[in-house]
Amino acid sequence: MKKLTTKLSVLFILIFFLIFSGCGKKTGTISNGKTNLLSLIPENASGIFSINLEKITKLENFNEIVDKIDKKEKKPSLKTFKNYQDFIEKTGIDPKKDLYSIALGLYGDIGKKNIDIALVINLNYNENKIVDIFKKETKSYNEEKFKKHVIYKFLDKKNKEMCFSFINNRIIGFGTTTKVKQIIDLFEGNGKSILTDEKKKPYLNDFNPESVLSFVFDFPEKAKKSEAQQGSPFKMDFSKAEILWGEVDFEENIWSGEIKLVSHDEEANKQIVNMLNGIKGMGAMAGPEIAEILNKINLSSSADNIELTFSIPNELLKKIQKKAEEKVKKFTTSEKAEESSDL
Repeated sequence: MKKLTTKLSVLFILIFFLIFSGCGKKTGTISNGKTNLLSLIPENASGIFSINLEKITKLENFNEIVDKIDKKEKKPSLKTFKNYQDFIEKTGIDPKKDLYSIALGLYGDIGKKNIDIALVINLNYNENKIVDIFKKETKSYNEEKFKKHVIYKFLDKKNKEMCFSFINNRIIGFGTTTKVKQIIDLFEGNGKSILTDEKKKPYLNDFNPESVLSFVFDFPEKAKKSEAQQGSPFKMDFSKAEILWGEVDFEENIWSGEIKLVSHDEEANKQIVNMLNGIKGMGAMAGPEIAEILNKINLSSSADNIELTFSIPNELLKKIQKKAEEKVKKFTTSEKAEESSDL
């Protein structure tokens, strides 16, 4: 199943469950009637991500990846699903139509590895089909009844207990047992969600559910220390950094976004922006296309934050991607030629 994860990367969250066996900006519900998934993320999260899968599945790149998956029909690595259509028939899920959104909460120090997660996904699914595949692919698992919900527990590759549960007919919760139980409690109106966090609430209220990606997280303590930049020629003072907030969207064939670092140190913020602009200038020497992209990235500072905004045409990104692929192909061909001459 590990290879399956790579082959079906566009289904990353859905497969994640199987393998490890509205435009408003307010809380509550979105105008199209879908649940605001942030209301199901338990309090005290150090980081929160919101992903609009419905928008991602309409991107050209998504369809290109799906087409590549279909061409791998009957390959040995696709043990569970023969191809994309077989995936739809066995799971009852068509990613092009049935995936809506994801909210992910991270708990603990983001700079460390031992973090917990609470993830909720909004999708159209068939519970019986997913449970059948889960039981078939998972050698060892346990079931626990919590209130009216069944929690399916299993060990991940690091022998850490993880689980998932069907919250309702459109929402699945995933994470550690404690977090999944908290998700269930929140769904039933008990407990506190991340939306009650006074520190992050202003940023969470600005999350636009129509954007491709929104995030906010506490700036890692480790990254604030000067020792974290040892060996780097570019020293930046992040000692007063508090929050990193961002949003990325795709409209009218343009990728745009904003990233803001909250840090109440005007002088340090100014120095960081000056240094980043210098790095931009050096990066522009890599080629005209790179220079064009970097010119579409703007940096500014104030007494309270550093702000980065960008607006990049998709065609420009595709042009750079094509050039990169040509260079890789040229390098690979040259390397093979050298190996042949050595023989």
